[in-house]
Amino acid sequence: MLKPKREVKLTARRRVSDKSLVEICCDELDFLRELRLAVGTLNNRIHDLVAAVAIAKLQPKHKGVEFRYSNAGASGIDITGRKGGKVVVVAEVKTNVPRTTRLQDPQIKGILKDLERLVARNVASRYLVLLTPEAKTAVQKQLRPGKLYPSVEIICATGQVNREV
Repeated sequence: MLKPKREVKLTARRRVSDKSLVEICCDELDFLRELRLAVGTLNNRIHDLVAAVAIAKLQPKHKGVEFRYSNAGASGIDITGRKGGKVVVVAEVKTNVPRTTRLQDPQIKGILKDLERLVARNVASRYLVLLTPEAKTAVQKQLRPGKLYPSVEIICATGQVNREV
């Protein structure tokens, strides 16, 4: 006598064996599409929070400067600080997290683009704001911004050691 194969249920009504491969794949694609949307929202929220922390850390250092943040995804400088109607502080926010101890090529290109954007601005202070100390270490080791971009200060939003600017 043959024993019935164990079937994994996808829903309360249907078994895997009742669905065609196309239906299974379409269900998975629907789930992944929704997950992609959620991850995009999550990435924007992380960016917004890092910018808020950066502004909170920069305010004591730049008395009398009014900071403004352009939301995640907006083109141009992420944070500008004005005093007397003139931009005196600029900051770019990067929320990249190295997968290992190294940044990947697309991450490097994005950071270099932001560093170039920062040094192109004629302002008193420029900042690259990173999410983690690990990201800061990777940027410092791989890109040597202190040597190539000495006018840009790198700060972290998180990490016990780097709670202060």
